[in-house]
Amino acid sequence: MATSDGRGRRGGGEADALTAGEWFPPSACLGKHVADMQLRVLLEEMVKRFRRVERVAEPKRRVSNFSAGYDGVLVRIEDLS
Repeated sequence: MATSDGRGRRGGGEADALTAGEWFPPSACLGKHVADMQLRVLLEEMVKRFRRVERVAEPKRRVSNFSAGYDGVLVRIEDLS
């Protein structure tokens, strides 16, 4: 936050950007943590239920300037029975 003399709160020559970083701990998107948990639970359940999960093709990457990830991954699943 800028002071009346135009210097930032930390004493720099330019005004600091308005952020909550000085007052609150760093934050991340809540959705990321939910997605991580869902993926972990999915993989734990797959290990319990299937003998083998094998990737049969290279993952198809999502092309986007806003998010990085996969559009799909083809797998072969071998059941326990």
